Amino acid sequence: MEHVRAPVEIRATDDGPKLYATIMAEGRAAKTRREVFAPGAVTWPADGIAIRTQHLGAEVARCVPTRDGTEIRIAAPATPEVFAAYHAGQQELSVEFHPLAECRTPAGIREVERALVIGAALVREGDYGKQTGAEIRAAARRRVWL
Repeated sequence: MEHVRAPVEIRATDDGPKLYATIMAEGRAAKTRREVFAPGAVTWPADGIAIRTQHLGAEVARCVPTRDGTEIRIAAPATPEVFAAYHAGQQELSVEFHPLAECRTPAGIREVERALVIGAALVREGDYGKQTGAEIRAAARRRVWL
């Protein structure tokens, strides 16, 4: 299993707080790795992906990603465990996936042609460094478990 990092935020909604993230952008090269996901490469189980507070840890929420062009997005329930992880410094999201098919381009870039996303975990520091991060908006702080 491999990991890709993505920025996250928690927003207040009518249905309670939600964890929002664009977890992957197909067709765009990674910032720190020589890799790219081909357009249409990413799939996930029909019942969605696990949201965790550590890699391969207990599932604290579940959501079905959506595709918006080449971006794969989530809107998962922001449970008390999610808020606790955020306040403990786990302010980046790491996507857990299995590459199912890949190749190397002539330039030596790894192209993931098919991948199965199974989960995403809140982590302290991601592979993509300071360009990823989480924030909790003031409205969410006032309305939920903080």
